[in-house]
Amino acid sequence: MLPGRQQYGVVMFIRTVQTIIVATLASSAIAGAQEAELEDPFYIGFGGGMSFLAPESDSSALSLTEDSDFAYKLFGGYRFTQNLSMELFWSDLGAAEFSSGSSNDFDVEYGAYGIGGVYDFPLNDRWSLSAKAGIGRLENDAGDVELNRVNDNFIYVGAGATWNITGSWDLRGEYEYFDSDAQLLSLNIIKRFGSGSSRRISDLERRIEEQDQQFAELAAATSVAAATQVKKPAVECISAPIELWGVDFEFRSVELTESTRQVLDEVIAKIASLPTDVRIEIRAHTDDIGTETYNYVLSLSRARNVRDYMAQNGIALDRVDANGYGELHPVVANDTEQGRERNRRAELVLLGMEQYIDGAGVCTSPASSNPE
Repeated sequence: MLPGRQQYGVVMFIRTVQTIIVATLASSAIAGAQEAELEDPFYIGFGGGMSFLAPESDSSALSLTEDSDFAYKLFGGYRFTQNLSMELFWSDLGAAEFSSGSSNDFDVEYGAYGIGGVYDFPLNDRWSLSAKAGIGRLENDAGDVELNRVNDNFIYVGAGATWNITGSWDLRGEYEYFDSDAQLLSLNIIKRFGSGSSRRISDLERRIEEQDQQFAELAAATSVAAATQVKKPAVECISAPIELWGVDFEFRSVELTESTRQVLDEVIAKIASLPTDVRIEIRAHTDDIGTETYNYVLSLSRARNVRDYMAQNGIALDRVDANGYGELHPVVANDTEQGRERNRRAELVLLGMEQYIDGAGVCTSPASSNPE
């Protein structure tokens, strides 16, 4: 490449980086008014695959004998919205081999790095498709052989599919076109992290404190009546819904997480202070990703797991009902990640409180329980 073209290439490289950064930040600012802080916005990844390399030679005495090699890459990124991310990458693309028909064969090694944007299109809660575009730079090395690079900078594009393995671990397969003589087909493992921000933790702590206060008020309201065995006249119905903040499950799983067990242990201790003829209903809800039937079965299984855990830890099994409502009763719209997370919830409903509390009304339906 001539010096003048090199200077032009560097200028274009810098301008393209600036354009991508400005566009990404602008998109994130717009989306910030619509979506709250994302779960696990940071991610890092590592992968390997096959590179396709096609350097050209001006000499008829040279022939390309190996045009593919094993390659590996490292990358990291940040999700500004559910769909839009910015990603940095570095890749060792291996080497292409030239032969002159004698023993003087040599390799041309390739490396690439760059920055770009990634757009994800979720198909369901486990699969998504992605498209990417950005700018980068190729580096070559042929040992003692002098190379004449035509253009070191490139604009790349790519496409792929991502499968959520479990929790914050993903598997991504993708194809990337860096230049006419450098492409990559790879399989990558991704680890997402960063959800435990101070704001999210303090918000959860506040909600759990509200939950504790609800239990304290109910226990106080029933203690005197229970001790004197005086019950209020029966009325139509009352239920006391308490959203179980901190109760969650492994991704696409019915298994209770360790943090969920700790929350339920505290809930069980509080239930023990209530009269034994107050029944308990566990209601589980999902977001709208997946089929309605699947979400119903998933929510029912989760509710039953909570019920069984309570039964194993001192609450009589015949005192607890477990019901799944699937996606039928969202408390907010499912059109953002924040909304879907909010709708994936579990509720504990106390039945029979009309015996102990004045002013009982009708039962709270799942659709209207504890909305925000």
